[in-house]
Amino acid sequence: KMGIECVPIGPVVYYRGFTRAFLAGETETSEELLAKVGDAVDSLAKNKQVVIIDGVGFPAVGSICGTDNASVALASSYPVESSNGTTTRRKPLG
Repeated sequence: KMGIECVPIGPVVYYRGFTRAFLAGETETSEELLAKVGDAVDSLAKNKQVVIIDGVGFPAVGSICGTDNASVALASSYPVESSNGTTTRRKPLG
């Protein structure tokens, strides 16, 4: 084992009809979906020096739902903790 972990499918899955369900309020909100992304990356990144995140095909995929590639990249960034130990924001990777 090389110590390389893989998450074969992320926390946000665009199934047929997802956008329609999102617009009808039948899915989690954009904020909830992006929080799941951040949590998944944080969990995988523990004790790692490098994390590679692969997105979905086109940059605009998920834009109607607020889960486009740019939003997912920001949600995947490094959490910044305040002096009292709570996460206050996320610092962009790189």
